[in-house]
Amino acid sequence: MSMLNELADRIGDLYRSRAEIQIKLAHAGEDERNRQIHILSITDVVGLGKTDADRKRALEILFAGDETLQKISGRQTELRDILADCQAEIDALEMQFKAERWNIRAQLARALEGKYGARAEFREPADGAFDGEADSEADVIAGAAIYDDETAEGDAIDRANSASDDITDLSAQAASAAGQAMMRKDEIPF
Repeated sequence: MSMLNELADRIGDLYRSRAEIQIKLAHAGEDERNRQIHILSITDVVGLGKTDADRKRALEILFAGDETLQKISGRQTELRDILADCQAEIDALEMQFKAERWNIRAQLARALEGKYGARAEFREPADGAFDGEADSEADVIAGAAIYDDETAEGDAIDRANSASDDITDLSAQAASAAGQAMMRKDEIPF
């Protein structure tokens, strides 16, 4: 589990870095717009050309020649490159995280198959075979174990045995699902 925790921490750090870069990029865009507005305020736009197309072209040349706008544009390019690198690292770590989860599931399936393989009835897994169903069944067992009403002790034992059977069934479903997933390697994101 520590590998998953380390990956999650690194991904979280990269998410924060990505957000910071996006904010800086947005600020650079605002700086660019403000500089263009400043240039327009000190320039006689009508005198730049006879038609709108001529004036537009003249403004583009004027903006391209402004040192401040060049620096801002360079900074935006640099930030976009950093953002792309950050996103690529996030994507790689997320794929590694998913692969590690699949590895853990495969190990769990092998362990369950070894323990319950001959006794378990394998069937198609229910939707969410790896979600909280086993947790809720474990809660039932725990609730039954601490239930101390003497008159209902037999019922509590029956409930615990039933929950244990349900967990065994869920474990068999999980083993089946992991086994099927391992057989379809083209669907596993490695």
